[in-house]
Amino acid sequence: MKINELRLFLYESGGIHFKPVCKTWFSVFVFVRNERILVILFRKGGVDFKYIEDGILTYKISNSRFISFCGGDVFRNYYKNASVSLHKKCFYIVEKFLAGANITDRLNMQEGESGTPRKSKVKSVGIENENIFNIADYVKSGSKSIFY
Repeated sequence: MKINELRLFLYESGGIHFKPVCKTWFSVFVFVRNERILVILFRKGGVDFKYIEDGILTYKISNSRFISFCGGDVFRNYYKNASVSLHKKCFYIVEKFLAGANITDRLNMQEGESGTPRKSKVKSVGIENENIFNIADYVKSGSKSIFY
């Protein structure tokens, strides 16, 4: 499964697409089901997941259509030396999530390995004129994307 096919599946399955503030990722999809939130983060070297069971996720959505998150665990998965296709894993996790199944065990099985270790460069990115939205309310409103 290619990334464009996966992204189409995520969109058609009700995922809300955002641009991330952080340069680590280039695309984000958010799914909300009852009190559970699944965030899928695409980056050059892999696909990461953020999963919240209690419905509490600290985030900001700016007027310029960017989203940022604070807190929570990120389950990193790398393309390099992954034993399974990360795109198929993502497809499987979203299907299980939408069906109401427990996905925690699948998220804990992180795939692949990182490339050459790099020195961490942390850069603060501010959001100007930000508006705070409730993601669950945003999804319930029927919006498919914040892009025009």
